[in-house]
Amino acid sequence: MGSPVPDFLNPPADEEALARVSRVFGYPLPPELVELYSITSGVDYERWHAEHGGVPAYLIPGWDFPSLPMAWERTAYLGQVVADLRKSDEFPSDYWRDDWLLVLTKMTTGDEHIVTAADEDPGTLWLLYWEATDVRPLPFGLAGLLDAGVERFEALGARWNPEIPIIEWDYGLSASLGYFP
Repeated sequence: MGSPVPDFLNPPADEEALARVSRVFGYPLPPELVELYSITSGVDYERWHAEHGGVPAYLIPGWDFPSLPMAWERTAYLGQVVADLRKSDEFPSDYWRDDWLLVLTKMTTGDEHIVTAADEDPGTLWLLYWEATDVRPLPFGLAGLLDAGVERFEALGARWNPEIPIIEWDYGLSASLGYFP
């Protein structure tokens, strides 16, 4: 595909950073998540945007992979928002679980997230549509999600266009988890 995104991946999170997030989070991190962050701590969006402006830096179609500190910060923020909303009788009490940790997000809109469970069914991924308070378990774990993303990029004929700079694919389809089999 020729994407430069891999050149903008952060170094791996060290054991101390992973342990600190686990302590503050209050749950052990799922093994697949520890493995992923032991390879890289997300995309360096600051460096990416300095070079490529507003072009999205997707590892899988449509989804951003934040660094471990950014993922934890966003998780804490979403947890606090839900805690405030739970005071309302209109907000579903089961919409957010305290053992969820953000893995991928749509930074452009901020309304869709993929989270992983740490306590009940560790490593289970959930897709959250924030505005619709829609929560769905995904039928695969993190490794399966990343594999599906690669397959989808290949199936769509994805390629990096350095002249525009953007990731293009055949048929002009929007990159979204909804297109995954």
